[in-house]
Amino acid sequence: MKTIEDIILDFDQRNISSLRKHLPSDFCGEASHLILENPGTVLIATGFYILAGGAAET
Repeated sequence: MKTIEDIILDFDQRNISSLRKHLPSDFCGEASHLILENPGTVLIATGFYILAGGAAET
């Protein structure tokens, strides 16, 4: 049976899945527990610089 992590990374088009070996096997579960254990205001920042594109990805 696939995990939520498997399903998310099945749609990887930027080779992000190559980082999986550096993450816990249940990284979605760990992230959800962290969020639930720390209620309050949160800032979600996305995007990163793409060197080859010379621009930020958002």
